[in-house]
Amino acid sequence: QGARFFNTKINNKNKIFAWIDKYSKIFRITWQCWQVYKKTHPAIIICFGGYLTVPISLIAKLHKKSVIIYEQNAIAGNANKFLLSFADIAYSGFPNAFKNHPKVKTLANPVRQELYNIPAPKQRYNLQQQTLKILVLGGSQGARFFNTKLPYYLKELQKKIELKIEIWHQSGIQDRQEDIYKIYDKSNLKNKVSNFINNMSEAYSWADLVICRAGAMTVSEIIVTGIAAVFIPYPYAKQDHQTANAKILTNIGGAILIQQQDIKEKIIPELEKIFHKDKLLSMANIKHQTQTDNSLILLNKTLKKLLIKK
Repeated sequence: QGARFFNTKINNKNKIFAWIDKYSKIFRITWQCWQVYKKTHPAIIICFGGYLTVPISLIAKLHKKSVIIYEQNAIAGNANKFLLSFADIAYSGFPNAFKNHPKVKTLANPVRQELYNIPAPKQRYNLQQQTLKILVLGGSQGARFFNTKLPYYLKELQKKIELKIEIWHQSGIQDRQEDIYKIYDKSNLKNKVSNFINNMSEAYSWADLVICRAGAMTVSEIIVTGIAAVFIPYPYAKQDHQTANAKILTNIGGAILIQQQDIKEKIIPELEKIFHKDKLLSMANIKHQTQTDNSLILLNKTLKKLLIKK
């Protein structure tokens, strides 16, 4: 059951009116959170970050309810930092998100159950196959940069390598699929373009390499499934947390990191270095070895313990 909150964007350029607008919206949000709390009477609050988690968590603490914070990114957001002192339990999806705070335990980000059932990399990667399968993920909203730039770079790459490239490109709804098809078809690249991919386990099982942003859940899914990856972080992410997420894997050789502003100069040379099936398998194995236990199971055990105490 969800609850819809109003848009909190501050549009007024006048500093005085912007200040009034800001704090009136904070009051309205707090009131809405109180209404949601009265309606649902939660025993436990789990916070995954964002401004809305602050008032609802403080309301819960006033009523002596348990609060769990779960930071998904490699750099903790402001809401979770603020709530850390109030939380009964604190988890981070990646190590050191809270700079080794003694209260925080590292627990891998929870991902969909079926991803744990994907065969290990050595079972998936066919070293004799002469086709290299690339999965391009722009995120649920797509990525205009990926849709307009990557097809041309992959076209140029195909001219430089012997392996045949096959593309599965998730485009989102921002751009017309037909336009992306045309670019690939003119390059004679076998391709499939999807607005959305409903069965991600099928997509990950199919791919030899993923080119994607570095959101916390994307990085976590790639760790669990064990696939070679090229991360192109979203350049406007708060605190540049996507770069920090990507470095979880690039620092141990499991992925390549290319900043968006460097893409023109770096993407083809960097891809040429790894476009060998044995190299991709080596990268995939590094990721697969870093995966931990199913965090959904561990989180469920924690919730049961808290409920028993109540």
